[in-house]
Amino acid sequence: MKNSINLNYGINIDKMYLKNDYNFFFYNNTKVYIYEVDENNNINEIINLSNKMFKKNIKVNTFILNKNNDYFSHFNSKTYILLKENSLEDISLKSIKTISKNDNKLSNFDIIKEWEKEVNVIEKELLETNDEFLSLKKDIDYYIGIAENAIQMLIKYHKKIINNSIGHRLDYKLFHDNNINNPLLFIRVNEMYDIANYIKYLFFNNKIDYDIIKSIINENNFENNIYLFVNLLYPSVYFDLVKKVLLNKEKEEMIIKYGKFRKKYLSFIKEIQYFMKRKGVKDVELINWLYMN
Repeated sequence: MKNSINLNYGINIDKMYLKNDYNFFFYNNTKVYIYEVDENNNINEIINLSNKMFKKNIKVNTFILNKNNDYFSHFNSKTYILLKENSLEDISLKSIKTISKNDNKLSNFDIIKEWEKEVNVIEKELLETNDEFLSLKKDIDYYIGIAENAIQMLIKYHKKIINNSIGHRLDYKLFHDNNINNPLLFIRVNEMYDIANYIKYLFFNNKIDYDIIKSIINENNFENNIYLFVNLLYPSVYFDLVKKVLLNKEKEEMIIKYGKFRKKYLSFIKEIQYFMKRKGVKDVELINWLYMN
């Protein structure tokens, strides 16, 4: 790979690193990521979008042209791109909104389909295990119940919700690793999608600020508040970690940490529900059994 990059880009690499399934190196004190891509998978729109955003002084990561003035290079019958990191700024609501509000032609992210698929995959994987992942199995039915409640609510309202903003494919390390500037994670969703996931990240790291949540709810219209609530309810951060444990990419001890948040998580959701109802959003009901857990 080093020789291929030198041949295609004229970059000499002293040392290459591996983290979270992707490689990177440093060039002129800048981190450069190496990603294998599919040229037919919406990638050209993502490249154009990241270039437009960078020209507007939004410091998203940008793709590097090779010697042939092309973004795509090839190695061992695979296509790869180089992605330059342009900002080390910590993630905040401001940075999320700055990315979210940009016009885009990305494919719409079918969140209902993705959530239903995710729940089915997790249930299937756990059925195929015997005495493994006991800590995970202790709480998984509870979180699947919450997920199904969120899916039912979104099915009821999804036709009224506008999806024209930029969000990110969720990885529970998205906010830890400052991946928000990675355009390869961009998806077309409602503007509340990333905000909801960021709030969940703050919650699970004991950094939640209810005053900020109340201000978001008060600024929102009815449809966006429904979407915000549904995404706060759906345990995406927990499920993403579950999938990594099942693939042996994370230790099961991480699940125990999140399992301890069970009662606190329900109290958190009930608090959000209270804020919503004060705003006039009456339809944010939880299924009855959740109140008994």
